[in-house]
Amino acid sequence: MGWFLLHRAPNFHLTLASLVVLSSCVPTASGQTESEPLYEELFLAERGRLDEGHEGSRYDRITLKGGANSIPRPGHDPSQNPGLPLDDLQGLGDPTLTWRQFLVHDSERIGSESVGRPNRGSLGSGRELPPRGPGFIRKNDKAAFGTDETIAIVAWASAQILRLYPGTVPMVVGDLSKEGGGRLRPHKSHQSGRDVDLGYYLVGNPLLRYFQDATPETLDVEKTWSFLELLIATGQVEYIFIDKSLHQLLYAEAIRRGWDEEELTRLFPEQVAGTAGRGLIRHVKGHKHHMHVRFVCSQGDLECQ
Repeated sequence: MGWFLLHRAPNFHLTLASLVVLSSCVPTASGQTESEPLYEELFLAERGRLDEGHEGSRYDRITLKGGANSIPRPGHDPSQNPGLPLDDLQGLGDPTLTWRQFLVHDSERIGSESVGRPNRGSLGSGRELPPRGPGFIRKNDKAAFGTDETIAIVAWASAQILRLYPGTVPMVVGDLSKEGGGRLRPHKSHQSGRDVDLGYYLVGNPLLRYFQDATPETLDVEKTWSFLELLIATGQVEYIFIDKSLHQLLYAEAIRRGWDEEELTRLFPEQVAGTAGRGLIRHVKGHKHHMHVRFVCSQGDLECQ
């Protein structure tokens, strides 16, 4: 079905760097209606491989390979990356769609600029996340702005989950930053366009408008880890804050999908080596009902820290 060309984050040195989403990946969709064909049936039938007795209810790891590529900035040669509207449903049908194609180019718009630190900074020319789009719904109109890359990645990853798991209800997107950044109460961070609060996918596929606590019993582990893999694969994630009560489930799912020990140590050092607080996925109090994703500084944002 195609390749997603992605980047490697300087703070997360995986030995892999392009994304193969569906060459060997066969997920199921929780919450589908009985009239909908299972996604793996559609996938296998397309390839003429719907063999009797085939078992493929869950899929393997989203694989990364290769090296880093530069990130195109809005206004830098639109002919190479024309972009797509965030609400373009037709974009979901293209498995070769990269997150960078959600960096919609506008010749009259200046690219975003993250200035300073997440807990002491500002946001120039921030991009607004639409109130709703394929795979997501926004819950706070007063904190709906982020860097171009933050908005693009959130929109792209949620759209890919909807494509991989047809029938999935929209992910609830909470606070990003104010239009110009700066202090956003009650948060200490969320000031420079690189932070976003995201709801979890839950068992039973309930339609939500606000965050709801996730527990080991209610977390849709497969779907949530798929979303995290998509984020991590972009190479643009600095940290993900998730309550420690959910770490073991996500760690076990990562093992099941084939992440090796070196990579797991960078993601979950406490589970692998008993070293808390230093991995990409970290426990921070207050993240039972949402995950907090912080992205790295974008290329060209020279005042970002």
